Amino acid sequence: MNQTLKMPATPMDVADHYNDLDEYYRALWGEHLHHGYWKTGRESVSEAVRNLIDLVAEQARVRDAEVCDVGCGYGGTSRVLAAEYNSRVTGVTVSEKQFDYAQSQSPGDNPRIMLTDWMENEFEEARFDALLGIECFTHMPDQAKFLSEAYRVLKPGGRMVLCVWMTSEDPTPRQREQLLDPIISEGRLTHMPTPSEGANMVASTGFRIIEQRDLSDNVAKTWRICVRRAVGRILVTPRYWKFLLDVRQKNRVFLRTLFRLNKAFKTGCMRYGLIVAEKP
Repeated sequence: MNQTLKMPATPMDVADHYNDLDEYYRALWGEHLHHGYWKTGRESVSEAVRNLIDLVAEQARVRDAEVCDVGCGYGGTSRVLAAEYNSRVTGVTVSEKQFDYAQSQSPGDNPRIMLTDWMENEFEEARFDALLGIECFTHMPDQAKFLSEAYRVLKPGGRMVLCVWMTSEDPTPRQREQLLDPIISEGRLTHMPTPSEGANMVASTGFRIIEQRDLSDNVAKTWRICVRRAVGRILVTPRYWKFLLDVRQKNRVFLRTLFRLNKAFKTGCMRYGLIVAEKP
């Protein structure tokens, strides 16, 4: 049974979520809003976060390439690709707070950060050599359109690399009710595909799948660290308590979501998939 938000998250919902929680996300994890990738388990958070960037960059073949970073957040990955891989990067975000921060950190034209909705982008056909979607796919209100737009703007032979929040192939009703459905709603997601469903969606768009990999065991440590940091910060920061207790703040459930995510990875009902695909 698929997990889908009854009322799909809109781009405005997603933007509000990240705008409201801007301070908290950066305090807990930093300017890279994606999982860490632990190869040995002994890496620091910054090393693990960088591991994921390098893995995606390698699979996407971004060196000296024209790259689109969809859902670029604070522009951290875009800056690494521009500075260290000689990529020409265009990053896209719907969050004003993320856009402002990214602009402050990269005032030049590479990377070029845009405040725009990917679903309404105006990029010309066959513009990019590579397209990255690091943990943005499940926010998209129309995932088929996300993929068709990715296919449209890639050059023939270009690669798309997605890091996707997924569910296991057959979560139990209790896991759906207590973990997956609330994560989707609280995180302003629309749909978390299973691994097989994700692959089928990509292939049906016309892409040739190069590789699909389950990275769950390598990234799950992210949420154990986030929970520990969140509890520590809340205990010593009064304004965090005020935010959590303010009923007017619709995104104040984020602390509960951290615990759900940690448990969802522990129980195996939530997965983290890497999909590497090529436009023929």
